[in-house]
This record gives sequence, C-alpha cells and structure tokens, in this order.
Amino acid sequence: MRGILRSFRVEGLNLERFLRQAADMGLSVNSIKRKGRTLTACTMEENLPLLQNIADQGGWRFITGVRHGWGRSLDKLRAHKLLAAGVILVLALLMLSTQFVWHVDVSSADLYAADTKAYLAQHGIRPMMLKRSIDLSMLRDALEWRYPNIAWADCGWRGGMLRIQFIEGTPVGDTISHQGSGNIVAACDGIVESVITLAGTDVVKPGDVVHKGQVLIQGVERMAGDTTIPVMARGQVYARVWESATARIPVHATETHYTGRQTVDWMITGPWFDWWPMQDRVYETEDVRRSEMPLAGLFLPLRYVVETHMEAELSKFRRNADEVQAEASAAALRLLAEKAGKRDDLVDKWVDCCMIEDEEIEAIATGEWIMDIAQPVRYEP
Repeated sequence: MRGILRSFRVEGLNLERFLRQAADMGLSVNSIKRKGRTLTACTMEENLPLLQNIADQGGWRFITGVRHGWGRSLDKLRAHKLLAAGVILVLALLMLSTQFVWHVDVSSADLYAADTKAYLAQHGIRPMMLKRSIDLSMLRDALEWRYPNIAWADCGWRGGMLRIQFIEGTPVGDTISHQGSGNIVAACDGIVESVITLAGTDVVKPGDVVHKGQVLIQGVERMAGDTTIPVMARGQVYARVWESATARIPVHATETHYTGRQTVDWMITGPWFDWWPMQDRVYETEDVRRSEMPLAGLFLPLRYVVETHMEAELSKFRRNADEVQAEASAAALRLLAEKAGKRDDLVDKWVDCCMIEDEEIEAIATGEWIMDIAQPVRYEP
C-alpha cells in the first residue's frame, strides 16, 4: 500500500554496496542502523520489491519488517476484525447521533414556559427527531407571533440540544394625558415634605402622614362664585418614605468533620439508561463531590459521572453572638439594597437587632429617602 512506512533487515557482507545501489536507483532509505553483518532501516512500502531485487542479485538476505505509523494501526485492526467493526460502528453511531435532537431546553420563558412546551409538542418538536426537520427561522417567527409581548425569541443548536430563549421587552408604562380630569394620589406611604401644585387643588400639607392611594392633589379648580371645574391634576409631592428588609441568622451552627474514609463511584449515563448505576448513599453521614464530563466529545449523548463519597461527622455548637449579629445586619442591608435599588437620594439607614427565643438573631434594616410620590389617576366623579 502506498504511503506506508515499513522496516526491513538486510544480512550479509559489504552492506554499504547495498545502500549505494539503492541510492543509485533513487530509493529513499532512512533510520539506518548497522550492527555487524546486519543492517536495519525503513523505507516506503512501494520500494520494498525493488530493494528485494537488489538483495537477490547481490546475494544479501532481505527480510521485510513491520509497518510504522498508521499502517501499523491498520494491521492491528485487520488482526482484530471484531474490534475494527466495533470502532466503525461507534463512529457511525456518533455521526448518526449528531443528526438528532436529544433535548429541548426552554429558558427565560416565565409565564410562557408551559404553553411553549405544549406548543412544541403539538407541532411534533420533541427529542429523537431529526434536526433537519426543524426550520429554526420559521420556529422563531412562529413563537414571536404567538407571544407578542416578548422582544424576540432566540432558537439555536447546542450540540444535540435545541435551545429556545425568550427576550422580554420593556413595557412603555401607563401614560396619562393632560387632557380630561384626574387626581394625583400617593404611590406609597410617607410623610409629606413639600407640595408643588401645577393644576388642581392640593389637599395635603407638609408634615401630613399619607398612605398609598390617598388623594394628594384633587382634580378640581375653584372658579368665581364658588363654582368648580374638573381638571387633570398636575404637580409634585415630595415625601419621606421608608423601605425595610429582615434577615434571620441562627446562633447555633453545625460543623462538619471528615473521618478520612471515602469511596469513589462512577457510571456512564445516557438518555434512557445508566451503565453501572451508583449507590444512593455509602455512609450514614457523608458529603458527595460529583463531576460530569461528556464521553468522547460534546455530540455523543453519553456522560461519564464520578462521585466521591466522603464520610463526615456533624457537631452542633453555639456561635459568638456579636459575629452572628454582624452577619445578620450585613444580610439585612444586602436585602434592603436589592429591594430599594441603588439610590443617590438616601437620607439615612439603620439596623435594629433582637434575639428570638435564644435561637435566632433578627436584623431589620431600614432605609429612608425623599422622593416624589405623586401618581396621576383618572378622575372618578
């Protein structure tokens, strides 16, 4: 077979003359080694008949050796036909598996998740179908038409997984026209700091405690002769508002001590079966470290799973109260920042802590700021 490197051995006297004759015929010989009356070297397999002829004419003994490189692997496969058939079968199955859908993932769907899965099932889009039977652009257009409140749908392949992700748009909000009539009400609870009335009649003053939904500026204006006309109230009402967040941290904690005993378990898992399934629990109390990796590449639907079970002993102890209080305070402040968002107008913030039944420390973080709480609503006579 052309292109395969093969070794040979020549035995006899005056071996330099054999190499010279081979060179005169333009035959490439490399990896030459000589020991006594024996010479070993390598050449391309198509040169062997010519070298054999030189040896026969010169009285040298010529012995053909083994193949090198991929030629040797080919010989081994020929010698193990069952193994060769298995390798070919695995490669064929691997190539075949890349043509199918193994999993359908719908992410960021929120309210549409259940309906999306039902829609896909209704149109026959499910695992074990051919990829080429799914037109991603048509699927994307159909989903965007079905759910007009989303900004767009993203449909694509990740190996054998069909991933569908929804990107939601930002609503424009409920705007209100200055035409017609309406009131200004409180968007939340607070203490009024100042009132700026542009249209309508203010019904609160600085220092008043107001609650969410309470009318702040009424959509009426007085005219001559104690008559009133309805208007669309406009203005700004600044008030001191508060937001609070609560966190509880137990004063008792559990500490883990490892005994040093551990067991390593492994298995190969696929879409419908597990080879050599692992035990659910090895020790009465244990920690499990699990790792997964694709078997023979991303597109093969098999994964190699390794679990390390480490025996552990648990002990309960009481933590330092000051440390727990500091941890609870920090947690409450983080929750407050998540609820209130990043604010540049924050006036003050504080944390109150208390012990609950000698088991938990509760921290309540409160933030205070001044904001415009005016919210326009249509006037209901």
